[in-house]
Amino acid sequence: AACGLAFSCKFTAVLFPPLLGLAWWTDRWRVLREPPVAAAARVARGMVGFGLVMLLTDLAVTGLAAVPLTHEVGVGHPSVEARLGRWPGLAAAVSRAAEAPMPQDLVGFVTQMQHQKSGGPSYLLGERRMKGWWYYYFVALAVKVPLSLLVLLGARGAVVRGSAWSENRDWFLPLMIAGFLAITAAGSSRNYGVRYLLPLAPLAVVWASSLAERRDWLIGLAWACVAGQALAVASVYPDELTYFNPVAGGRAGGRAVLSDSNLDWGQGLK
Repeated sequence: AACGLAFSCKFTAVLFPPLLGLAWWTDRWRVLREPPVAAAARVARGMVGFGLVMLLTDLAVTGLAAVPLTHEVGVGHPSVEARLGRWPGLAAAVSRAAEAPMPQDLVGFVTQMQHQKSGGPSYLLGERRMKGWWYYYFVALAVKVPLSLLVLLGARGAVVRGSAWSENRDWFLPLMIAGFLAITAAGSSRNYGVRYLLPLAPLAVVWASSLAERRDWLIGLAWACVAGQALAVASVYPDELTYFNPVAGGRAGGRAVLSDSNLDWGQGLK
């Protein structure tokens, strides 16, 4: 259900099901010593249910809203004809399907995928490109995430010792975060903003929150980082979208690093 809510807000949450399935299969195979084929079958059954709940949640959030992929009804569709011209019957069926109402977020997701294939004007460190940079999101995280959160995550990673990675499944959330970043780095050609990584925020916060159970100096560091988060938000209120950390030189320096929705999204228009 949480993934369905995330997908209704950011389509990049579609990466969670395959990443979760991979992590789950790895856990059953390497930690529980289950045969890989049997583990894959168990995970596949579980992920079918997971996907169904995710879909139903998204439909509930959008109020079962439905729109067609195209508003051109009863006319030719060049993109369909170009790909399926040798099979007129199939081309006609696909064209009718595109004209029929379907879930709103499915249409939005398909549209976004088409946009990713074509690219778009992107900006990074004073340079513009139409196909973006593979390292764009790594730079964006380095300058848009408050330093207190980066320190908190670093401290969380530092407390992992030896076999704890397997015994406590401490690798689970970091693996999903790393997989998410790798896919977005390799597959995104429209670098418009760090907002595409927002689905990672709950994973990072949940993973770091275990520091609250510590009984040493790290608990003090954790509370200091939480206070740092609050100060970071307060420092740019009410224009939180424009936040850049000191690595970028704050808001004044940040505009030389990133642009587009990292700075403004028309939020002041009325």
